[in-house]
Amino acid sequence: MSQKGHPYSASGAFFLDNPIRRWIQPPSELIEKLAINPNDVIMDFGCGPGFYTIELAKKAKMVVAVDLSLAMLKKAQNKPRRPELRIYSFCRVKAKNFNSTTAQLTRFFS
Repeated sequence: MSQKGHPYSASGAFFLDNPIRRWIQPPSELIEKLAINPNDVIMDFGCGPGFYTIELAKKAKMVVAVDLSLAMLKKAQNKPRRPELRIYSFCRVKAKNFNSTTAQLTRFFS
């Protein structure tokens, strides 16, 4: 685990997103419980390597994936995506404590 306010090491990405975790804890099971509306815009805050990002994009109008780690964002961005999935952008947050009025988000990819 990472310490509060510090990015999770990208070397740990396999533990966050792997076939065994997907079998034990399918992302779609949690996402179904969220009752996401097709017009919702979702922020996947702490997206890591994108374990939930693609599944969220199947349900929502748009997803903005946010993480502290640039390396994790690159892993999430490199996941195979279908054109109809709306992941608006991948953003790196530059704040140890998130406050939507003061946090600095850097757009990484569209």
